[in-house]
Amino acid sequence: MGDRIRVVARLPIAIALSSASGVLYGLTFPTTSLQPLAWVALVPFFVVLRRVGRGTAVLVTWIWTITAAYTLGDWFAGSIARYYHQPLTIGIGFFFGVSSLMAAPYYVLVAVAYRAFAGTSRTIDPFLAAAAWWRASWHAAGSSGGIHGHSSGTRRSAATRSCRSQTWPASMASPSRSWR
Repeated sequence: MGDRIRVVARLPIAIALSSASGVLYGLTFPTTSLQPLAWVALVPFFVVLRRVGRGTAVLVTWIWTITAAYTLGDWFAGSIARYYHQPLTIGIGFFFGVSSLMAAPYYVLVAVAYRAFAGTSRTIDPFLAAAAWWRASWHAAGSSGGIHGHSSGTRRSAATRSCRSQTWPASMASPSRSWR
């Protein structure tokens, strides 16, 4: 019984730390561009991953993904609602759906792998985790821009980002058309 109470008591702390990490991660990208936070943004999240079970790791990683996505793309839900003349709840639903289906699976896989390999090599852990996290960001966004964000120093519209991330696979599928 005592262990169960400790696990339940740790869950809110794990959620709070992973949410804080997601916000810090999001603040490292434009428009806020607080790049020095990049050195510490993921530390609370990786500490949580080492101290929770696999199921909790999946949950806090999903929460981290949603938090980071919202910090980077708080425009998403409102834009969907306005463009399609729908209630804001539809935009929020789209936001959760896109973040959960297009970004979260990659981050969850990296988190589960990190938990599996954590402690096997103290020297290589941070480098593997950072490389895998970067790759998950690259894949989730279609570029190196992270979740619903863009890492160049300029502001670009959502339409520009969307077009660039969606035309890239098409150009790879048909190389002859991409050179015209």
